[in-house]
Amino acid sequence: MLENPDSILTPNKTTIRDIAEICGVSQATVSYVINGKRVLKPETRLRVQQAMRDMNYHPSAAARGLNRKSVQTIGVFFGVVGTPDLMVNSYSSGILSGILAAAGQQNLNVMLYTASWENAAVSAPPFSDGRSDGVIVVAPPIDSGIVEGLCAIGTPVVGVSSGKQNVAPDVDVDNYTGIRLAAQHLLDLGHRRIAFIMGDSDLASFEPRKAGGCGALAAAGVPIVPEFFT
Repeated sequence: MLENPDSILTPNKTTIRDIAEICGVSQATVSYVINGKRVLKPETRLRVQQAMRDMNYHPSAAARGLNRKSVQTIGVFFGVVGTPDLMVNSYSSGILSGILAAAGQQNLNVMLYTASWENAAVSAPPFSDGRSDGVIVVAPPIDSGIVEGLCAIGTPVVGVSSGKQNVAPDVDVDNYTGIRLAAQHLLDLGHRRIAFIMGDSDLASFEPRKAGGCGALAAAGVPIVPEFFT
């Protein structure tokens, strides 16, 4: 076997052809070993695997994805929270933590898309270049067109608080009921001047939260003060 202990220090240009020549097998046989699609003699499989280790050969994830129809990777894109704030923002870090935990249980990788979204024509193509099997779009602005743009080019999409249930599957909390219950609790305690911090007005959660708060106040006969909804 060819041994090259210094190979990890230099760019590796080893190809499937190189592995096949060293092992005296066809390139198809090496591919079968990599993808596990054919039953091979144990000694052949072990010989090829040893050669790949000795030559520091690592199959291209993109190339394997073409054969498998999957690269075992989930893309994640945050529509509002900027990249520098992902880990310090309690909302985005909580969402990302849940995604990582679920992906780990399924032996999947997670890739963050961090470039700002401009428009579908400019920003959508990188999401469909084969680096991920699908994209989770978290809290995009309602008028951004992110979910629609990705769906239009055939990218599998799941939204989180996207408000685009008619376009792609969406996961969200019940914003209306949550705010209404919170307001009702304060009303039950005897409070009547209740302010509501709604979050960004361009997010899908804004209107149902406002409706829930207004509904609770109206049911209790409490005047609605627009300035208290920010």
